Amino acid sequence: MVRPFAIVESVHRFWFIMLAQSDTLILRRLSSADLCAFQAYRNDPEVGRYQDWSTFSDADAIQFLDHMAQVDPLLRPGHWTQIGIADAETDRLVGDLGLFLAADGTSAEMGITLAASEHRRGHGLTATRLAIGLIWQKSPAQTIRAWGDQRNTASIALMRKVGMTHVGTEENDVTEEAFILERPPAH
Repeated sequence: MVRPFAIVESVHRFWFIMLAQSDTLILRRLSSADLCAFQAYRNDPEVGRYQDWSTFSDADAIQFLDHMAQVDPLLRPGHWTQIGIADAETDRLVGDLGLFLAADGTSAEMGITLAASEHRRGHGLTATRLAIGLIWQKSPAQTIRAWGDQRNTASIALMRKVGMTHVGTEENDVTEEAFILERPPAH
């Protein structure tokens, strides 16, 4: 027998954290319950090869996940926010997205990280499309920018697949390809 309170609690949790959904993936708030999955892919050298973030201790990761669960509003001007990419059927965390809204709100930036087991399954494309829709829905941004390490050909191909325009190459610690997507005109 299922207790009604358990159903209400589960539905409440689901709607509180879900931000966007496809048939296969959910974009949702991160939580401390994601610790094991988050740490597994964030500490995988294959996943971190093209990223510029550092790994976390478990205590720091819990603090980070708890903080990201409570960021309000989701897109705060001048701040980065991380959201989870989860399997739509199981709610298992498979990656995360970093979203940034410029201080003046006119542009956004995004970056994606997926567990190695989720590569080449279409999840990057699906999650990126969901994130783009979320940015257009939740912010006044007119453009979305993204960068990819020149060696990360899968990431560069992904940006092209979602319709981003290559705008140049930037030299920092690594050589990165810069992309931009303009907000579509209102219908």
